[in-house]
Amino acid sequence: MNVLSLRALTAKAKISLFFHKARNLLFKPMPHSLVLNIIPQSPISPGYLSGKHIHALFLTLVSSVDKTLGDRLHADKTHKAFTLSSLQVSSNPRLQWEHTQTIPAGTPCWLRISLLDEALFSNLTQLWLNLNPTRAWHLGAADLKLQTF
Repeated sequence: MNVLSLRALTAKAKISLFFHKARNLLFKPMPHSLVLNIIPQSPISPGYLSGKHIHALFLTLVSSVDKTLGDRLHADKTHKAFTLSSLQVSSNPRLQWEHTQTIPAGTPCWLRISLLDEALFSNLTQLWLNLNPTRAWHLGAADLKLQTF
C-alpha cells in the first residue's frame, strides 16, 4: 500500500469515525418527562411541600406497583436516575420552588417527573399503567387524588 492510499484510508476512517460519533450524539435516548396531575382532597400545609416529602410520595407511588424497584430507588444515594419538581399550583403561571401558604383542598396541582435513565422509563411503564387512581395517596396529612399522568 502506498502512502497516498494510506492517507486516503486514514481520511476515510476519520470521516467514518466523525459520522459514527455524530450519529450517537443525535440518536442518544433523551430523558423522559412526565407530569402527574393531582387534586388535594384536603389542605396541604407548607411543611409537607418540601423536596423530601415529594420524593417520598414518588417512591410510594413506585413501590405500590413495584416494591423492589421502589426499594432500589430509595437505597441509591449516589446516582438518582430521576428528578422531581416541587408541587406546582396549576392556576399560578409562575413556577414555585417553595410554598409559604397552605394549598387548599380542591386546588389542581401538578408535579413533573424527569427520568434520566432509559431503563428506568421502561421499568416504570407498569407504574403508569397500573397505578390505582381511586386509592388515597398522601402528602403529609393531606389526601391526594391522582388525575392523570
